[in-house]
Amino acid sequence: MSKSGSSTNTELQQELDQAIAIHRAGNVSQAEITYLKILETEPENSVALHMLGVANHQRTNNEHAAVLISKAVAIDPNFVKAHFNLGVVNQALNKLPDAEKNYNRVLELTPDNANAYINLGMIYKSMGQLEDATNCYNQAIALNPNSFESTNNMGVVYLERNLFQEAKGCFLQALDLNPKYTDALINLATTYNGIGELGKAQECCNDALKTTPDSAAAYKTLGTIMKNLGKMEEAVEHLRHAIFLQPDFTEAYLILNSIHKPNPGAPIITSMEQRYNDPSSSVNNKILNAFGLAEIFDNQEDYSKAFAYMYEANRLKRENYSYDIEDDRKLLERIKEVYQPSLLTIENELTVEDETPIFILGMMRSGTSLTEQILASHPDVTGAGELSFLKNIVHESFTRQNKRFPESIKEINDSFKSELASQYLKQLREFSQNSRFITDKMPSNFLYIGLIKQILPNARIIHMQRNPMDTCLSIFSKSFAGIHHYAYDLEELGAYYRLYQNLMDHWREVLPGEILDVNYERLTENPEQEIRRILDFCDLSFNDACLNFHKSERAVITASATQVRKPMYKTAIERWRNYETELEPLRKVIYPSE
Repeated sequence: MSKSGSSTNTELQQELDQAIAIHRAGNVSQAEITYLKILETEPENSVALHMLGVANHQRTNNEHAAVLISKAVAIDPNFVKAHFNLGVVNQALNKLPDAEKNYNRVLELTPDNANAYINLGMIYKSMGQLEDATNCYNQAIALNPNSFESTNNMGVVYLERNLFQEAKGCFLQALDLNPKYTDALINLATTYNGIGELGKAQECCNDALKTTPDSAAAYKTLGTIMKNLGKMEEAVEHLRHAIFLQPDFTEAYLILNSIHKPNPGAPIITSMEQRYNDPSSSVNNKILNAFGLAEIFDNQEDYSKAFAYMYEANRLKRENYSYDIEDDRKLLERIKEVYQPSLLTIENELTVEDETPIFILGMMRSGTSLTEQILASHPDVTGAGELSFLKNIVHESFTRQNKRFPESIKEINDSFKSELASQYLKQLREFSQNSRFITDKMPSNFLYIGLIKQILPNARIIHMQRNPMDTCLSIFSKSFAGIHHYAYDLEELGAYYRLYQNLMDHWREVLPGEILDVNYERLTENPEQEIRRILDFCDLSFNDACLNFHKSERAVITASATQVRKPMYKTAIERWRNYETELEPLRKVIYPSE
């Protein structure tokens, strides 16, 4: 009996080995038949369960794949490949916390598993935990220094954090390891685009196309560059070619839609709706298609349909990460507690006198791009766009000295303040060595107004204000790069808006006369009057080019790139009333007493 059982086991193992071999050769259907046959005889064969799960994943039947591979690891808790592939399946299902656990289990069993670090880095990037992602890629690179893929992935995380110089270094290193690595060339182009070096960005795209002539991503990136330069016809040509090469290229569709609004019933709308409803479509693709369809139907004044897609896009995005508004509430309260008038007494002999920076800040979508475009049209001003320099310098400098922001600001000496100012100005001057002023329009710098006035007391600060409901609707209608956890839920968005308002009230109280409030609605109603007020605040003479800002040829690298190419318009004012009923949860938070 024992001999017969042993013989049966040997035969099953031979069948399993053969099935895996033909599976690897690409014959998935035949392999599945054998796996099922083996499981009829031996239902707890962990290898057969695992491989059948892999086959289901290859057929995009990920729900069943997860069930099968979960059984495999329950039977064999030390089955490394099964834990790894369960992570892959959970990623495909957008079950990111589960995938995180799977890859961490792989690393418990095999601490030197570079691929697990790479995939875990992808998980953390998707969840917005960018420092954790950076740590994972550092580990992967340490385990395999010649991995151009890991180096490229590290660069992508730096790019997400707006750390352009670090990102550029990673992509150049990846290209040293593999000069024909198309992904790194395209990512390097995106980096150059982000820092305004659009000539170099185009060169990288052209190099990518020499290596991979049918790269849809390269044509999409070229289209983005042309759009940022205001060369809309060329942008459309490149974007259409990207879509020709990759008909399901959602990002290319979205950029194209921002330039040319499709008519009702256009084939592009049907295509996007099909991709949104396709069960095999990734969550990220569903999010992008839903945001795109929301914009299309908004333009067509089909507001009910537009909001349905807008809401779904935000709901899907919000499910990707954990966030508690109380964390932001506590941070903003701590900032207010630290920055009292006594701390903000400026001693001129101890501070940097440089007046180069003009900070344009406020909530996203409040008119910061418009104001920067107006100022950057002046011959004495260079527009640098949205810069993460201040945030990154604060984080890295305080972390290096084991200090906590903002509490430790009370303890830092004048040398440390000067170091912060010098770091910031050095990076800012990379955009222009000669301009009298350089703008930084990172909206979230409103968190650092106190620090700005401590280290750069002569810097100008322009605060953009817009109707709160219009601002929040505009935020809710967009998918943003970077981390904006408050943006994808109406009640959280409203709560964050009130926190921001409260902090701005505090800054006005403790820094009287240091901040110029500019109202977006008044700017569009009386442009010359408001532009003169802005220029006076910056000690700039009036220049007609500022009134004709839409004719400027400078690159614009934000979601408002198309809008600032047009003359001043008023169609965005009171836009929220098109969604008055749907936005009631937001209104109740912003105006609780009404």
